[in-house]
Amino acid sequence: MLLTHVDLGARSDTGIPNRSPVTTLPPKLRVPQNCPTTYSLLAHDPDGDLVKCRYGQSYNSECYTCAQQTGFGLNEISCELSYYGTQTGVYMFELVMEDFPQRYIQLQYSDGSSVGKAPLYSTSSNGGWWNGQSTTAAPSTSTPSNWGWWWNGQPTAVVQTTYTTTNQDPLSKIPIQFLVEVISSVPSCNFGDYRPQYLSPTPFNGQIKKASVNNQFQFTIRAQASYAVIQNIMISGPLNITKSYQYDYQTQTGKAEVTWTPSENDQGESVPICFYAETQEGYQSELRCIVVKVGRREFLPLNIEASIVCTKTTMSVFVLKSSAPGLNEQYLRLNDPHCSLTSNSTHLIASVSLNSCGTRYQENDTEIIFENEITTFDHSSQVISRKNEIEIPFHCSYPKIGKASASFSPHKANYMFSEAGFGSFTFVFEFYESSDYRSIISPSEYPIEVDLGEMMYMEISVDSPLDNIMLFVQDCRATPHDDPSDPTYYDIITDGCVQDDTTIIFPSNQTEFRFGMAAFTFIGDYSQVYMTCTVMVCTTGSPGTRCSQGCVNSTSTMSRYRRSSASESQEHFISQGPLYLSKKNQYNDQVSLNPNTLVTVLGFIAAVATVAAVAGIVIYKIKMSKVVRYERLPPSEL
Repeated sequence: MLLTHVDLGARSDTGIPNRSPVTTLPPKLRVPQNCPTTYSLLAHDPDGDLVKCRYGQSYNSECYTCAQQTGFGLNEISCELSYYGTQTGVYMFELVMEDFPQRYIQLQYSDGSSVGKAPLYSTSSNGGWWNGQSTTAAPSTSTPSNWGWWWNGQPTAVVQTTYTTTNQDPLSKIPIQFLVEVISSVPSCNFGDYRPQYLSPTPFNGQIKKASVNNQFQFTIRAQASYAVIQNIMISGPLNITKSYQYDYQTQTGKAEVTWTPSENDQGESVPICFYAETQEGYQSELRCIVVKVGRREFLPLNIEASIVCTKTTMSVFVLKSSAPGLNEQYLRLNDPHCSLTSNSTHLIASVSLNSCGTRYQENDTEIIFENEITTFDHSSQVISRKNEIEIPFHCSYPKIGKASASFSPHKANYMFSEAGFGSFTFVFEFYESSDYRSIISPSEYPIEVDLGEMMYMEISVDSPLDNIMLFVQDCRATPHDDPSDPTYYDIITDGCVQDDTTIIFPSNQTEFRFGMAAFTFIGDYSQVYMTCTVMVCTTGSPGTRCSQGCVNSTSTMSRYRRSSASESQEHFISQGPLYLSKKNQYNDQVSLNPNTLVTVLGFIAAVATVAAVAGIVIYKIKMSKVVRYERLPPSEL
């Protein structure tokens, strides 16, 4: 049974009828019996609405068997289907994808009537996320004293919040029906062994690409398996999509060239394409999907001049204004919609860390490539655009092969950024031996071993040729990975306010921020922990800047302010670490840790060019006992 519902009322926020979520899927997915796997179902909404996936309901005639299969779990908000079962067989799924507005809107109909639509969820407190996603049922409002909760099989930060599900009908109901076949066990579940692993330049999952009417759109998919022959790469997409496939037995690599020519009927549409690689034995790679937005050729950017500077930890791009007339930094964003740009008299400037602002990485046989993109949007409070879009991709490439001696460490280098009004400035993040802040912990001592309850002393400072600037640390949190957007975290400072009871702020000058805190049980749940902070600089004495506000309660109206580009910088993400719990604590507390291995990324600046800069990067596995024994790891293990 297939039931589709679309509300055609004109939306008050766009002026046009609602656009339903877009998705596609191959008819059958296949997973080995012994390999727990999560499938991220494509759920892209052109209007930026919240998309939810659920099982079909028999009383709504949305399904035939309406089975909720044993051994599978569905995260309704993230539209992720997880397999964790043990039984082979073929399982049928009849799901429904729905979209709900992110804010209150009115729908106007041709007969003059209208109806209001409210967001699906409301919360009574700030925060409230489980595993990076709001839950589909209201979680308990009681907050545990430790981090012992699990959700969908993953350790999860628990924050005190109350979710209320509004009595709200969706704007659309789109059926998704497919099969998952659980086959016999595979010798290794690692992608790249028997199950194919993607290689560059294969698009990322969820990547949005641009195409134009009556012009051929093309992309490449590459995959490799060490112990199996890749028989084909399967594509699900528009009817007139074509694919050519070749397999190289010498490199054990399969390559597909996918082409599609949009027609006039595709103008303005968001077209989904999904794919996976499959071996002769039926082993499949991960499922990936992209969305192709179709416009007219004249809307695409031409002859935009830009240069990029790459360092060990950051990349900065400078777009020549005269090559992109009409662009305004107030309507430009990076992959992460919260990251915007600045400008001076000649250039638009974006400066980001390699681990922030939606920066992604790909790899080929010789390089690791960090990528981001500048795009336009209508207003600083929106993340979608209804105007002609500009797309300016940029990247930094780092060789995978380099030299290192026994003296290297995972200690993070300084962060150098460039912004209009502030020029070049550098953030330094260090751990200190004691509260007198006289001696930093030597980079050779990283990763830092700490005892449970031991005080850790940190300092963040900014180095700038300007004398009239001040540093502001807006947020700091502990994360198990070097990623400020990691869904698992422990808040230490939020909106300039201390959240952790053991944290002490020490006196310092306007360009330094010193604080200390006790090592906490969160470290015991993970083999390593990073400290990640959001920082910015402001002109000293300028009223109304975020720096001058200091600690601001997130529910206060004072926290909702407009950034003054002349007096304050963008928010920047920096990190330092990792930390790990001492062996004494591991044994005493019977905490399951894996302190013997650590993934580190070392950058070595090689060259800086006007269009692209190249730096070296080496990835190793290190024995914590400091025995000099290294083994190269693929970036997929980061």
